[in-house]
Amino acid sequence: MAIGHFKAVTPPNFDSLYYQGCARLELDKRDEIFNAIENFNEALKLKIPQSKHEINIYYKRAFACALIGQYAEAIIDYTIYIQKDESNAHKGYLSRGLVYSEIKQYENALKDIQKANDLLKCSKYYTYCLAKAKAFLGQVVEAKKDFESLINTCASECQTPEKNFDTHYYYGLALYERQRYSAARKQFEEALKFPKNKQEVNALYYSGLTLNALGDIKGATEKLEEANKSNENHISSLIRLAMITSENDDLQSDALKYLNQAHNAAPHRMDVLYIRGELHRKMGQIGACIRDHQLALQLEEKETNSLAMRHDYE
Repeated sequence: MAIGHFKAVTPPNFDSLYYQGCARLELDKRDEIFNAIENFNEALKLKIPQSKHEINIYYKRAFACALIGQYAEAIIDYTIYIQKDESNAHKGYLSRGLVYSEIKQYENALKDIQKANDLLKCSKYYTYCLAKAKAFLGQVVEAKKDFESLINTCASECQTPEKNFDTHYYYGLALYERQRYSAARKQFEEALKFPKNKQEVNALYYSGLTLNALGDIKGATEKLEEANKSNENHISSLIRLAMITSENDDLQSDALKYLNQAHNAAPHRMDVLYIRGELHRKMGQIGACIRDHQLALQLEEKETNSLAMRHDYE
């Protein structure tokens, strides 16, 4: 196992700790994400030798922090990364922008994601993120233009031998955002024909969303369950499964299981707590409803205080 290999290095050095942290991140388990951050922290305490990873470690630690809801820490590390690596600053701007979006600071998100697109042209992923950032700010016309541009780019690429998973996946995402659900579903199905891809679980998830939008509840549930099987910690799939099943009074206990699973995987997610609280209310469990809403408010206050500390850092 990679982790064991790097742990065996005695005494531990910068690179062994860096690689150990990266290996832990690949496991996609919450406890290992905390361990990865600790590895990165230990590495940065050492006198850093000439290492090709002495800058990228900030990007990796920021990514890990964002996964567990340490958003202020993530923003700080992405900022350091941007300052230290001009050639790859676009990665830092995009990722920092996505963190801002996660905490609903949409103006900051758009500034960063626009900067990322200015630095790296013709990226389907970057274009999609830019369109979403504009949509969050209510810039509907501008967002529509970006989605349509992405649709045209992917449609053209589909006619070439260079088409791949990303071609169909981002084609499907842009079509979904334009509410062209039947066409979007076809593109997600085309994407899933390609060999296994890290985005496969998201293609399954959005395929489920398109089926749900088309009124095929059974098909949507099957796709979302397939996504959950592919990655049991895919929070978006768990939330959507809970929302679908909670509409049936006889399946509300199943909906609660999905939300419990989501909360266990991501206890920092306030939206999961609010949704679970509402489900408790529908089930007549008023005490549990109040507890979830109180916990969500506590998390919100903690996040606000943490972000205030980030401003002090800046």
